[in-house]
Amino acid sequence: MPEGINFCPRCGGKLPPDGSFCPFCGLDIRFLGQSDGSHHKEKGGGLMRLVRFAGSWSSMLMALVLLVMGVTALWGSTIILPRIDDLGVTLFLIVPQILDLVTIMGLGAVLIYIIFLFAAIASLVWMLYEGRDRYAKELRGERLEKHSSLYTVSTLFFALISIQMIYYLILLAGQDVNTSNVTALPLWAQLYYLLEASVWEEVITRVLYLGFPMMIVMALRQDTRQKWYRYLWGDFELDRLAIVFILFSSVMFALGHLQSWDVFKLLPTFLVGLSLGYLFVRYGLYAAIMLHFAFDYLSLPAAVLGGTMPLVVTGLFVLFCSALGLPYILYYAKVGLETLLERPITLPKRDKREEEEDNYVYLPRPICPQCGHDTIRVHEHDYECTRCKKRF
Repeated sequence: MPEGINFCPRCGGKLPPDGSFCPFCGLDIRFLGQSDGSHHKEKGGGLMRLVRFAGSWSSMLMALVLLVMGVTALWGSTIILPRIDDLGVTLFLIVPQILDLVTIMGLGAVLIYIIFLFAAIASLVWMLYEGRDRYAKELRGERLEKHSSLYTVSTLFFALISIQMIYYLILLAGQDVNTSNVTALPLWAQLYYLLEASVWEEVITRVLYLGFPMMIVMALRQDTRQKWYRYLWGDFELDRLAIVFILFSSVMFALGHLQSWDVFKLLPTFLVGLSLGYLFVRYGLYAAIMLHFAFDYLSLPAAVLGGTMPLVVTGLFVLFCSALGLPYILYYAKVGLETLLERPITLPKRDKREEEEDNYVYLPRPICPQCGHDTIRVHEHDYECTRCKKRF
């Protein structure tokens, strides 16, 4: 019997270890498994490994893009600082409408702007530094229990860009919608307001509406898994309670954008909020700030440089991200479902017999070479024709 074949491909019966025929149906098994292997299906995680490989190398490109955005934010300080003391900084809450709390002028406004700028740049530096020991494995396409924050921020960015491309170009094609008036502001105002949004909105919706209630609940439960104050800046266990507050913070985040956008913005902003909440819980506040910063500052380097070429490069980068994000839409949808169900989602496995049948070569029914009769008697190592008695 060929090595590795334990069941008859015709009747499914158990084959003897040293026989040449199936004892149940008489199939000749001497030549089974001697095909060229062209019928074999590719097994293993080859496709997913390729996706991880592409995502990892693309995250290096994303790191370069984020560095360009960081340099743009630093350059922006040269035109913002002379104006910010007169403009003032308005701190607000999302309840879910935007509720202005206080407007700070003069030196206080300058200090708060510097804090926002420092938070964005420090988040970028820490994200790049944090994953230093995982980059080599990721670039080989290996699957890790917890990827670097750069990889996760980048692949979530790709997936969200892809979703928004589908949503805006297909679902909203030809519809009139109201959009934000940020792009109508002077360049220095765009650089400031989008930097403020990247940091302050994360403080409100992730720290206040996610980390703070988690801290209160864990303190009431007297949970000792980690210090209670650590929940304020994220990086804790992603359980069902965390999911509840992720959903709540995402709803507040989405509703907060209705004031300056239209209803069409609700769904994509909610999905972005889910991603930001996931990053906050899995990695910390810095990762959420980075994903938010990546969206808000995506077009600003081109606006600073001016001309057609930077706009073309930005457009090509967005198309590249939207194409690469398609498999990651499925990947992160699977991650979300597994988290909700608290169990892995896998495709149904084939039983052992079905897997072994991949190696079978189906042979025709034995026919007597002398008289052509197809009724035979099976012996241990050969056939016997029941008409002419010839053994073959």
